[in-house]
Amino acid sequence: MRRNGTIVATRAHVRPSLLGRGEQAFLGIQIRPHARDTANDFVQKVLALPETLALYNVSGSEDYLVHVAVANSTELQSLIIDKLLALPQVAHCRTQLIFGEPWVAPLRQSDRQ
Repeated sequence: MRRNGTIVATRAHVRPSLLGRGEQAFLGIQIRPHARDTANDFVQKVLALPETLALYNVSGSEDYLVHVAVANSTELQSLIIDKLLALPQVAHCRTQLIFGEPWVAPLRQSDRQ
């Protein structure tokens, strides 16, 4: 599956809380203007933040969904106000706190082949 490109990476699932980052959130971000250069610059800056766990380009009212992990709500507020909203591309940020660990779908028999 690696040879044909089905498996592109192998990762370890780490509990951020054991690394002092017990607060996780999804941040829905709208960017402006909608242009490739704007989006590329935003993506580079967000991926460079140590708080960023994952970044998704999505459809709907937001353009991006950022999964972040921080120590506490004070750090989350600082991340949003001082780092994200300070980016000229960011028009809006919506926060959803994560209350529990992610559930991962079990590997199906058909996926094992």
